[in-house]
Amino acid sequence: MKKTFLLSLFLFSISITIIDAKIIEIKNISEISKYAKDENTLVVFDIDNTILEPDNNDGYGSDQWFSALVKSKTDKGFNTISAIEMVLPEYYKAHDSIKVKTVEENETLKVINLLQKQKIPVIALTARSLPMTNNTFRELKEINIDLTPTALSKQNITFKKNEFPAKYQKGILFVGNNNKGKLLKTYLSAVSFEPSKIVMIDDKEHHLKKIETEFKGTKTSFIGLRYAFLDAKVKNFVLKTSEIPINMISKSKDLFSKAGNKALAMIKYPFKKKVITI
Repeated sequence: MKKTFLLSLFLFSISITIIDAKIIEIKNISEISKYAKDENTLVVFDIDNTILEPDNNDGYGSDQWFSALVKSKTDKGFNTISAIEMVLPEYYKAHDSIKVKTVEENETLKVINLLQKQKIPVIALTARSLPMTNNTFRELKEINIDLTPTALSKQNITFKKNEFPAKYQKGILFVGNNNKGKLLKTYLSAVSFEPSKIVMIDDKEHHLKKIETEFKGTKTSFIGLRYAFLDAKVKNFVLKTSEIPINMISKSKDLFSKAGNKALAMIKYPFKKKVITI
C-alpha cells in the first residue's frame, strides 16, 4: 500500500513537471493568470504584437511590415543579414513618428497592472535593438504601461559578451539579434534571481523554444505562451509596392552603407547613467 502511494506520488510529480515544461497557444492575454500565481514566478512579455502594435490601418512600422520589407530584399537575392541591415534604418525612422496601441485594448494594461499588484516579477524581453530604446519607452508611456514596479533590477546592465549589443533598462531586456533564451539566463544570473517558474508570452514560437531549451534541466520550470491574438492580421498583411520606402527600392550600395553606418553609430551611443557591464 505504501509503495503504491509513493509510486502514485512520484508519477504525479512527473506529470506536474511535464505540464510546467511546454509551450501552449493562447488567444487572449488574460490567460496568463492561469500560470502566474506567486512572487517566485517571473512573467516575461515580448513587446511587438504582444504588448503593443502600431495604431494605423496599413501596418506601417509593424512587425509584419518589417518582415515583409526584409522578404522584399531577400526575394531579390540579398542574404538575410544584408536585408535586415537595409531595412533597419527605415524601421527606426518609422518608430520616430508612429503612434501605438495595446494589442488587446481592454485587457493588456489590466493584466500587467494586476500582476504587478500581486507583486509578481514582470519584465519585457524584446528583439528590439539599442537604437529603439528611447522610442520603446515613449511608446509604452503612450499606452500607460510601466514595467518598473516589479522589475528585478533598477540599475541598467549592458551585455558586451554577445555577438550583438544588448542591454537591460527600466524593466526591459533589449536583446537585438541575440538569442532570447541565453540573454534572459545571463540577465537572471547578473541580478542573482532564480525563479521557480518562468512564464513567457510571445507571438513567435521560435523565441519560446530558445528559452525552453536554455532552462531545460535547471531548477526553473518554463511555460511558453504562444500568443495568437494577431495571427489573422499578420497572415493577411500584404506589402504593396507603392508602400515600400524609396530608400528600399534603390539598390545603391552607398545609400545602404550610409544608413547602416548611422544605425551602428546609434547602437554605440554612450550611456549617461551608471551601468553594470557583464
